[in-house]
Amino acid sequence: LLNIMSSGEMGITYRKLGPADAAQYRAIRLESIRAHPESFGSGYEAQAKLPKLMFEQALERPYDQRFLIGAFDQDELIGICGFVPKSLTNTDLAHVGTIIQMYVRAAYSGRKVGFNLMTAVIAEAFKLGDIEQLVLGVRIGNLSAITVYEQVGFVTDEDAVGLDEGFQQMVLK
Repeated sequence: LLNIMSSGEMGITYRKLGPADAAQYRAIRLESIRAHPESFGSGYEAQAKLPKLMFEQALERPYDQRFLIGAFDQDELIGICGFVPKSLTNTDLAHVGTIIQMYVRAAYSGRKVGFNLMTAVIAEAFKLGDIEQLVLGVRIGNLSAITVYEQVGFVTDEDAVGLDEGFQQMVLK
């Protein structure tokens, strides 16, 4: 798999996840939902019962432009960030992609892992010919996440509609 970037002093590498990463992905995704249920749209119990999570299916059988970037400390998956093109649900928005499932284990907080994951996902998303804009939803008051998103260039979308209560949309063009 392609190594997108590395942060040598920390020994952390960043790359697209593939079929061999599906089990580690499932574990860290369920961990993220359990640790921060307020930050994600899915509930832990419902997700844990699924035989395959949405991205597990995409990792095992890639069939569209969605992807996940993982942060690895040695061989351990310590952070994830995903991309889904809006064209999957709305062909009028083929130029827009959504950043989802951003999560870094607490032990790696403050080490730029989230920033590097976002940078890697943004770079990969804009390599896709049609993508001109990225959006993400973030819980209002989640200052650590908002700070990282602003550092990579996202701004609050004051005109966003249809968001769950307590969330704001941010956009990068």
